[in-house]
Amino acid sequence: MPSNLLIDGQDDLIEIKLFYRVKKNNAGVRQFVVLDEEKGKKAIEDGDDSVDCLITKWSPQTWQMNNNLLKQSMTYNKISGNNEVDFSRYQENVFRYCLKEWDVTDTNEVPIPPTPENIGQLPAAIAQTLIRLYDTTIAIDQEEKKE
Repeated sequence: MPSNLLIDGQDDLIEIKLFYRVKKNNAGVRQFVVLDEEKGKKAIEDGDDSVDCLITKWSPQTWQMNNNLLKQSMTYNKISGNNEVDFSRYQENVFRYCLKEWDVTDTNEVPIPPTPENIGQLPAAIAQTLIRLYDTTIAIDQEEKKE
């Protein structure tokens, strides 16, 4: 009999770490550069204060969640006359329903919850990379398909 098949708790959360560097450009605007894990860890070990690590925890997609994400991401295309997935809306919904925790704090070290409003304030490079990393963790790669 199948056991341990249902996804329903903290044990199933997916931890994603994102290393990034913050630099100011010539105009004094903060720029965020995503680093791979090896470079990020090394920079932090070497005491590079411009590098930090964002730790996030995500729900894997259950059948019900996946269906709801797709339904809530549909839009009507007037030209084709069909309903289609709006990719931007889908990404927003993945953040809204799958991102459960992060270690973001304010300047006083008070935790900031991952609400849709707070997620919307992430730098685009950080948000896009988080979505890509999440998608990568829930996908089956070619080697896993062979098993």
